[in-house]
Amino acid sequence: MQQNIRVEQAEDILKGFKLPPRPTIFAELKKVSPDINKMAHVIEQDPAIAASILKVVNSPSIGIANKVTSISHAMSLLGLRSIMNIINAAFLKRTVQGYENTEQLDNFWQSTIKVAAGMAAITRQLNLQKAGVSVDDAYCLGLFHNVGMPMLLDKHEDYFNTIRPTYKTGGLLETENEHFNTNHTVLGFYMTKGWGLPTPITEVIKNHHNFEMIANLEQLDSDVATLLCVLKMSEQIAGEAEELGEVDFNIEWSQISSSITSFMGISTPDFFDLEDHVYDMIEAELSQSNE
Repeated sequence: MQQNIRVEQAEDILKGFKLPPRPTIFAELKKVSPDINKMAHVIEQDPAIAASILKVVNSPSIGIANKVTSISHAMSLLGLRSIMNIINAAFLKRTVQGYENTEQLDNFWQSTIKVAAGMAAITRQLNLQKAGVSVDDAYCLGLFHNVGMPMLLDKHEDYFNTIRPTYKTGGLLETENEHFNTNHTVLGFYMTKGWGLPTPITEVIKNHHNFEMIANLEQLDSDVATLLCVLKMSEQIAGEAEELGEVDFNIEWSQISSSITSFMGISTPDFFDLEDHVYDMIEAELSQSNE
């Protein structure tokens, strides 16, 4: 079994790691909620965050028909939960940029953007909103699913060199636990839980390499199971293993793909068609993010 997150040892596991505190902007927003104009004013005090929100809101992954030009407009269109997720994502990028060894994070961030864009595109293409999965939650999960990796790199300079071979052989979490006494799913779970992200997102982050859980998706809450499937499909389509592991074959997908596609009711030809469409959306997202 690949999953071994040892949650009961949380205090010992987290010693020595810099778990980024939840941004103070959320407390400020709570004080003026639910007044949209006052909340928009709070957000606008941080021009970089405001700009990031508008860029994400207007990205192909979110899919708003008409360009959004103000924070208050974005809030009225998407609602508070969506905006909070986007703010979290903006602070995530700021947090990652604050870590040391940032030169090793280029592939990580590129992969992260691709997976997030893919998740949003899959959610729209399969009309999963009817199943209770929102596009912005899917995008947010894509951005945060591997957030524990830069945290490990910040403490262990050899992190990516250590895990890279596992993308060819398997055993990512076992290798992390053996070398670093924890793994990226544990760290990601506690960071995102501390930041107040929705429970389905934190649960998928904690379990997205849990092969036993993936083999029994029908036993999970439907929103957790669906988000987990969308994440794994997006990782495959976006080429995460190729990006982070420098391999040309995703060994994990070969082990779990039948469970994922069966739960989602997708045939192999259907998945190939989905892959083509989603890849085009990922390319559009990358084009905008690099502007």
